[in-house]
Amino acid sequence: MRTLSVIAILTCAPLTSAAETAPTQQRYWVDADPEATERVLRVLDQRLDSSGLDFDEMPLEKVVALLGEEHQLAIILDRQRLDDVGIANDEPITLRLVGVKLSVALDEMLRPLELTSFVRGGTLVITSLDEAYDEMSVAVYPVRDLFGDEPDYHGLLDSLVATVDPDTWAENGGGVAEVRPAPHRGALVISATTRVHEKIHGVLTALRACPLDPNAVPVRRSYNPGPGGGGCGADEHEPLDEPTPADVEPTGGGAF
Repeated sequence: MRTLSVIAILTCAPLTSAAETAPTQQRYWVDADPEATERVLRVLDQRLDSSGLDFDEMPLEKVVALLGEEHQLAIILDRQRLDDVGIANDEPITLRLVGVKLSVALDEMLRPLELTSFVRGGTLVITSLDEAYDEMSVAVYPVRDLFGDEPDYHGLLDSLVATVDPDTWAENGGGVAEVRPAPHRGALVISATTRVHEKIHGVLTALRACPLDPNAVPVRRSYNPGPGGGGCGADEHEPLDEPTPADVEPTGGGAF
């Protein structure tokens, strides 16, 4: 048996409520239970309260049960995958963390065990790194508000593929994550792990906080993904048919 020890992390960041940490952007999940999936991600984005987490040689199964009860989360241990990497239900956990987000605390707990987690149908699944790497979720992100009069969807998706876990994207010859522009809806359609989705959410939120440059010139390229590619290919002879503002307002339900 291995004992997981994590040095306590203390921060001066103020504790925030669920309302204060709720995502500010819309995101449309293609999921069996999109509302529950978004709720789980919001809970993971909350900071721990002043008591934080304090486990001393506590069995993994009990830690998971306590976290699920305290944060009202459905958490599943992927027993088969944990067996594959030699992690038992009674793996002792020693963890002391204060003032960090629940997602950060969970990462610190699971990383030394070579485990991670993902969200599926409103359930948080704890599993092996390899299993989570192939577990894709699809979401539609309205992004038309990020542009001025000249939308540059390919420039945006190029930035995401180059900076957000680059090794996970098919476009980069690594994983199986994909991103496609949907300009006539002013959106990007992204298939990736939920961890990658959360990083994408962070990037888009940060971009919304940046002043818009009215003089920016978009990269004019066509949609040409190629075999297994991520939709970022260039073709100067077939310019992308950019939408007008009237074309791109997202419709339908599923906003969170």
